[in-house]
Formats: sequence, C-alpha cells, structure tokens
Amino acid sequence: MSASPWREIGRVTRVSRYPLKGTQGEDLDRARIGWHGLAGDRQYALLRHGDQSGLPREFPALVAWRVTMPQPGHLHIKLPDGTSWEMAPDDARTRRQISERASADLGEPVSLVQLWRGTFDSMPISVISAATVTALAAEPAFDPRRLRANLTIELDDPRPGVEQEWLRRDLRLGDGPDGAVLRIDRTTTRCEAVDVDPETGSRDREIFEQVRRDRKNRIGVYASVRHPGTVSAGAAVFLR
Repeated sequence: MSASPWREIGRVTRVSRYPLKGTQGEDLDRARIGWHGLAGDRQYALLRHGDQSGLPREFPALVAWRVTMPQPGHLHIKLPDGTSWEMAPDDARTRRQISERASADLGEPVSLVQLWRGTFDSMPISVISAATVTALAAEPAFDPRRLRANLTIELDDPRPGVEQEWLRRDLRLGDGPDGAVLRIDRTTTRCEAVDVDPETGSRDREIFEQVRRDRKNRIGVYASVRHPGTVSAGAAVFLR
C-alpha cells in the first residue's frame, strides 16, 4: 500500500535555534537538520553540581543572556550588563568563566556542559503555527520567543492549535530533494518559563495559567527526524 500523497499546507516563517539551553537563541535563514535536530541547537547547557539526574536544566534567571553560534561548536554570549565572551569548544578558561558567572547569578554552583547531539528534555525539534502564536498575542506585550519553538509555520488553515491534529503524521520542509522530513510525535507541554520576559529575565506575566486553562497546558508540537536535510525560512511545508 503506497503512502498518502503530500499536501502543501503553508510556509516556514521562522527558523530558530538555542545554542545554550534556556537562554535567548538566534533566528536563521537556513539550517541543517540532522538526526538530533537543528545543527547546534541546545548543544550547550548548565548542569547543577550534585544533580544525580544528569539532566541539564533551564534557568529563567538566565533567559536574557543572548547566545549565538557563529560557527559549529563556538559560542558568542552577551549579557544584559554588557559582559561578553567568545568561546571555542576547547577553550577551558572561558568555559570556566561562564560557569562561574552563571553560578553567581543563580546563587548555586553550575557547570557549562556540551553534548553534540543536544541537551533536550523531550524531543529534538519543536514546531508551532503562527496562528497559535497570534492567539496568545492578545496577552499584553506577548513575545513569541517565550515559546522557544524551532520552527514557526504560517498555515493555510487559520485555526490556532491545528498542529496538534498532526500527531503520527509526517511534515516535509521544502519542495527540493534536500528538504528535511519530520515525524510529529507529541504535543508540547508547557511550564512557567513562558511567564518570563526573554529580554529582561523577569517573571512579568501569567501566561502559563492561561495556557493551562485554555489549552490544557499544551502549545505546539514536538517532532523527531524521519529524514535529515535542510530547512529555510520561506520554504513550503507539506503534510501527509
């Protein structure tokens, strides 16, 4: 029995990655998607000393740190007070400085760790529709970066939350042979991090309560990679 045909449903409007888990990320014109998600996404994270879970955490107090990855494995970090670092993967001295500053800001010891396949809590790629974001934009001063999605898609279907109907279906990014194919696996469960302003790091809204009340605590979807490839802002999106 042949697979269902692809149906065009919209276009990618935003491609984002977060080189240091829990901090501000960067928007990209084009990204490579491998078996572990967008290249460089959540490659670095902060690990609490003595945490036996081995799972690096997100720290809302550091969400205002601006982090980009100018080349594979390298970090550029800029703090709200103007402090900045350029770090190569083998730069132990700068890595220690970043860990010390993060520890001081958080009031507890943490270390900057690197995992090439990404330090994900759940699935490697998060997807959201522009309509879902717009529905939340009624909240005063809502910033879509609070949702920390990798891919934002403008859909022909204008219903907020329609992406939650895609579970166990495939999503193709682009109409060329190199377009990545994703498998939509589960809805994205949200936490209080959406209440934190990504510019200041302060908790200034009660969006989480709205999401829990109106959306049963779920906004967007998680995906795994069925076929590695690329994704570009403006690329057509197909569903089957």
